[in-house]
Amino acid sequence: MQSLQAHDTTSYRSDLTMSYSNPEVAGQIAQEARAQQTQTQQVDTIAAESVENFQRAMNAASLLPNSDPQGPFRQDGTPRCEAYKAIAQRMLGRKEFQKAAEATKAMVSAAADLKADVRARYLLSAILISGGMKDLTSAKQYIASGMKAADDLYHQDAFGDCPNVASKIDWP
Repeated sequence: MQSLQAHDTTSYRSDLTMSYSNPEVAGQIAQEARAQQTQTQQVDTIAAESVENFQRAMNAASLLPNSDPQGPFRQDGTPRCEAYKAIAQRMLGRKEFQKAAEATKAMVSAAADLKADVRARYLLSAILISGGMKDLTSAKQYIASGMKAADDLYHQDAFGDCPNVASKIDWP
């Protein structure tokens, strides 16, 4: 029994080593990491620029990619939505509520086409930003949209193509 376990561990380790020692895979991983880092720097630069020139920052944010995140270095959002969120948070901190509201609306609009789990995260940010501005009307609208995203997630989980194969004790 012990020799069988040792053999299984060895083959598992050799599989891991082979996948990371493949120069093609390593190059692809490095390239994805650099792209992610570049996008993060762009978001930070745009957010910083929003203090000096709000409209130019909003225009620059609108040009960033807005596709659902994928890959091993994916974040839980898109560069466009992250830029809008960062702009809104900066404007909220500066008490420029009209600009914060504009950036928040742009973030929610950009998130509308994303998967429900990613969309829900941005709606939560919109709720918090609206609450910080004491804009309860917008916060209530974002809460309603967040509930719709939660309902979409529930339907995806409960009635999706892939059945839940987890033991019933692990079900949500």
